[in-house]
Amino acid sequence: KYFNIYTVLVKELKEFCEFLQLDFQKLLQHGSTRFLSLGPTLERILHLFDGLLAYFLSQENCPKFLKDTFSNPFTKIWL
Repeated sequence: KYFNIYTVLVKELKEFCEFLQLDFQKLLQHGSTRFLSLGPTLERILHLFDGLLAYFLSQENCPKFLKDTFSNPFTKIWL
């Protein structure tokens, strides 16, 4: 939901992905029908993981939870 609120944040993430030469795709949102949306949502996050990592580590006002999660070396393995 972090990126769904502000179009500017999506634009910044897209620029980070382009800089890292990643194919940007819109982040999917996990819905109430868990078994249908969880897999594709996690696949998209893994696809954009390096871009998300670079984005969150570069932000001064990034929520601590997101910065800590993407800084943790086990996050990608866990996903």
